[in-house]
Amino acid sequence: MGLVEPLTGMRVHAAAWGDVDGDGWVDLVVGTFGDGPPDDYRVRGADGPRPDRIIYGGDPPRIVDLGDRLGRTSGAVLADLDGDVDLDLVLIRNAGLRNQSDLPSQVFANLDGRLELASDLPLPSGYQGRSVAAFPLDGDVDLDLAVIEDRYGETGLRVLRNQGDLRFVDVTERVGVPKGVHGLGVAAVDLTGDGWVELVVGGDPRVLVGGQDGFDVREVPELGWEEVDPEDLAGGVAVGDVDGDGSPDLAVGHHFGRAGPDDPIPVRLYLNRSRGQEPAFQEIELEPLPVKAPHVEIVDVDADGRMDVVTSASDRTRTEPVVYLNRGDLEFVPSVEPGDHYWVTAPTADVNGDGSRDVFGGEWDPGLASRLLLNHLAAGNSLQVDLPVPGRGVGGTVEVWDADDGSRLATMPVAAGVGYAASSEPAVHVGLGTATRAEVTVTVPGYSGRFAAECRTGNPR
Repeated sequence: MGLVEPLTGMRVHAAAWGDVDGDGWVDLVVGTFGDGPPDDYRVRGADGPRPDRIIYGGDPPRIVDLGDRLGRTSGAVLADLDGDVDLDLVLIRNAGLRNQSDLPSQVFANLDGRLELASDLPLPSGYQGRSVAAFPLDGDVDLDLAVIEDRYGETGLRVLRNQGDLRFVDVTERVGVPKGVHGLGVAAVDLTGDGWVELVVGGDPRVLVGGQDGFDVREVPELGWEEVDPEDLAGGVAVGDVDGDGSPDLAVGHHFGRAGPDDPIPVRLYLNRSRGQEPAFQEIELEPLPVKAPHVEIVDVDADGRMDVVTSASDRTRTEPVVYLNRGDLEFVPSVEPGDHYWVTAPTADVNGDGSRDVFGGEWDPGLASRLLLNHLAAGNSLQVDLPVPGRGVGGTVEVWDADDGSRLATMPVAAGVGYAASSEPAVHVGLGTATRAEVTVTVPGYSGRFAAECRTGNPR
């Protein structure tokens, strides 16, 4: 699909899917660590490192560089930040252990399908940024940002309030975020069902419970990770209802350097057992992996009506991701035998319009090609819901019911930012299995009553 040459000369670390120019083709933003020795990038026909870029979908695709400076772009999200429905862009930068990069984290405005630099984010100097999530801090459609810093940084999680005009202010301490919250991934989701968004950082037992005045910190020991070696790092965080009870569950990837055949490490799956304002979780054991899997995503890849867990670990041929297929009764089976390779990030999108979610595997090694992996697992009907309202419904929920027997088919939070360093296509995709008629209920922050939503359904479209 025309992605090989545009991605040469890139050490991919961030990726974001979305239809930026509104032409019906999904577009791909790719962020790279471009600060290495130039010779490292002169492979596979590249003449050196390339900057971050957006690849507009189409035949042929169109490539546009996002500036000409080379830095360390560690995370990305496409989201409607200014309330005009179209998708703006946030790129998060990592300064490096020796502050070798001074390229700031930035916001790009969507101007009629073109991404133009709008502002620098007010993050501390030398910030070791990783992932970012957009969410409604104040319960409205003006999306704010949660940015996570890895353990090598000095400040940790930062919350940036949207001031309008694509400018943000740091309100971290004001809204009750404690010091020292570090990680690789952050998720923003309403875990308690009260309409306010919680923040969860991979591997950290502290859940930031949202409310009108900011956050209250709750300790949830089940979410804490034992990290023995310096390279033991919990990874990205994904949200979705895997057990069909209507509450969003959590998946957390891992970036454990010691993972191997003799010491496989599992990604974690946590079932939401929250009651009222008290978050609680039950861990489900998944088969450990002999390789890193920093990115995870909860999506129904085979359209059987049960949410699966996509990881950025690959099989031995590096042509398929390891997916934990949900067989029901809390049984999750790896789709392929894992190999010794992983992608840094692997967000999903329906690239070819067939109604199923495909995967982009972002390759860290410039000598290897990143992969666009088309999904041939889908066997049932599916539904995709896009919310063309200010904020695109982020912070809300889509519930899908079988119109014939009234059973719940899926509950998916609407999120902007998923897993590690990525954001998937902003539309909500759910499998219907054998159902042919569905009823959809949408809850969106700042709205009440009925409004238009765009849906696609069929077999498998």
